[in-house]
Amino acid sequence: MGQIIKQKPQRLFYLLLSLIMFGLLFLFGVASIELLIKFKKQSVKKEWVANNISNAYRPFSVQFIDPNYMFFFSRDSRFREAFNNKYVSIDKHGFRGGGPEDAQNRKLAFLLGGSTAFGYFASSNATTITGYLNRIQTEYFFVNAGVPSWNSTQQLYRLAHQLMEYKPALIINFDGANDVAIVEQYYQDGLVFPPGTPESFNELSKLVNEIKIGNSKRDGGFDFTKKRKDETLFDKLLPNISHAMRKKDDLPLLEDLIVAAAKKYSLNQSIMRDITEGGGARFIGFHQPILGMHDSAPEKLKRDAAIFRLFTQEVLSEIEQYKLEYYNLAIFFQNYDGLIFAEAKKNEIIFYDEVHLGDAGNKLIAKYIWEAVIMTQE
Repeated sequence: MGQIIKQKPQRLFYLLLSLIMFGLLFLFGVASIELLIKFKKQSVKKEWVANNISNAYRPFSVQFIDPNYMFFFSRDSRFREAFNNKYVSIDKHGFRGGGPEDAQNRKLAFLLGGSTAFGYFASSNATTITGYLNRIQTEYFFVNAGVPSWNSTQQLYRLAHQLMEYKPALIINFDGANDVAIVEQYYQDGLVFPPGTPESFNELSKLVNEIKIGNSKRDGGFDFTKKRKDETLFDKLLPNISHAMRKKDDLPLLEDLIVAAAKKYSLNQSIMRDITEGGGARFIGFHQPILGMHDSAPEKLKRDAAIFRLFTQEVLSEIEQYKLEYYNLAIFFQNYDGLIFAEAKKNEIIFYDEVHLGDAGNKLIAKYIWEAVIMTQE
């Protein structure tokens, strides 16, 4: 009997200890689940925002044929009204956000470039490079003249055909990725075009060839709609895609094409400078940041950025002869952490992908551009 009485407190102690341990484990489990749910909610929210923005920008990647630039935004107001949304909108002249008429008492400035200058993936018109430029100073009103997929040749055409008519005081050119990326993409498809050829020219060329075929038939020429027995004869009479399609073995070295693209790009910069200064304005060029060229970028992106490294190296060498005001920002974010969208904190996104910037990236670039403008301003 005495032995039984002695064991009761001991059993009670173990029972209480078990209950306490169970309670702690339960609380720990609940806390872990809450953290997991919170993390998942943040991930889902982040993914939802990314998808939402991506869908908002997709219509602005559509390439409409244009008499001046080969490809441009649609000049049809119905398309523009259908495409514009809360994230991004363009006016009837193809400018994102405010146009030249909004300059009021400020001096007029334009930002030329491709999709990064356009602000692809920015959360609003106000968080593009031009959006921030217009907030951090009041001397100039910056108009966004960037167009997704454009290279420096198309930017040169727009400067000559449209922008100089507004008598601007300043032209900023912010680019560097598309001139080489388009060349590399054509090369991977087994195509070689002259440096400066716009993206999707091969698709346009196919359509033109089809038009030629139709005209030949109507004019009593060869009927190419019938099954052909001699493909070689056809290729001689009407080379596919303007003599650009070749076998891989016949292609020149990619390195040679990149060097040629760098020479063309540098020449385009100098011509834009001459046109701008001829109109009494100032021209400044900026080489855009490339994620893969940063030390903190993932190894795969570093390997993929080899063409950008070679192109940038050649541009910096080539551009010296033109004595341009030109700034290399290829590794501008070298000392920043969380460059990749997936690793970035809220409102601190530097890069969305290899070349496109988030709001934080646009803001930092805008600040640097303005510092460069006032630093060398006479």
